[in-house]
Amino acid sequence: MRALVALAFLAAPLPPGSAHVFTIPLKDIVVLKRDSGPVNYYQTVQQGPLSFIHGDYKPGLDTVTLFDPLPDQFHKGVRRIRWKWRAVVLPKHGNECADGYGDSAAAVYITWKSGLRWYSLKF
Repeated sequence: MRALVALAFLAAPLPPGSAHVFTIPLKDIVVLKRDSGPVNYYQTVQQGPLSFIHGDYKPGLDTVTLFDPLPDQFHKGVRRIRWKWRAVVLPKHGNECADGYGDSAAAVYITWKSGLRWYSLKF
């Protein structure tokens, strides 16, 4: 069974005057070749005012990692992030907690460096 995923990256709504809002342009998101297989099963889709990333994975394909290095302005700290995602079809028997079934419809990693140490959150 195929896993179909739609991701839309959006800036979080903030109270007026509290911070700057930055929307990540989808055109800036690229395949991280060192961590990805040879077939890119993602594409950017525009539907009216909404643009999103659509994945159409087929069993047997290697993982594809999408990546966007953020501009230097974010090196001083980000207080809030927001995105939406929707799995159209979930992987059959997918279970991140069971050995051999670690197959998610999608995962979003937020990674940053503080001092000499790297941190990462998986959603």
